Amino acid sequence: FAHLSAVEGAAIQQRDAEDEEKLAVGINIAIEKKVINSDPNVADTILIDVVGKCAEAVAAEIVGKLPAKTGNVVVLQGLSGTGKGTTVKKLQSYLDNCVCWSNGNVFRSITHLLAEEFPQGSPFPEEAITAERISKCVSRMDFCKVNGEFDVVIDGTLRVSTIQNTLLKRPIISQRVPTVAKYTQGEVCLLYTSPSPRDS
Repeated sequence: FAHLSAVEGAAIQQRDAEDEEKLAVGINIAIEKKVINSDPNVADTILIDVVGKCAEAVAAEIVGKLPAKTGNVVVLQGLSGTGKGTTVKKLQSYLDNCVCWSNGNVFRSITHLLAEEFPQGSPFPEEAITAERISKCVSRMDFCKVNGEFDVVIDGTLRVSTIQNTLLKRPIISQRVPTVAKYTQGEVCLLYTSPSPRDS
């Protein structure tokens, strides 16, 4: 078990390091395209040691560090498999009117839409991720309220929350999403800040 744990842990760290490298390049690409600001005004990062703590304890610690009772924006960062998703669920139970989303699901959604243009199961090349194709994909997506809940919606009807564990977890998506994310950092940021006409 110890050997398997070490191997899996090393694989996760290697994959996360590769993702981090591509995402850093992606941020620079977005800055060059003037999609995002090169010097955004963001709050200081607060480090929380999660080793040996359950998600409930981590969530309680986060809540205790919030600067206000309402109007907070919380961004969780951490290695894969460290409990970010579980912690978010706990935060939802602690905070009123808590709206949550996953950037990963948006990158996967864009990858899914790009893959539609190629034969089923065929990995599309990096050069296929053009500005025109990205713009077309993002134009088919909205971040809006549906039946009282916020969600990312494709083509006005398909809620990403309903396909996040099926269509968006296909091997072809997992293989290409880090590369797609490299080219779409800015567009994903703007998706959440642009008002949607489809709120209902």
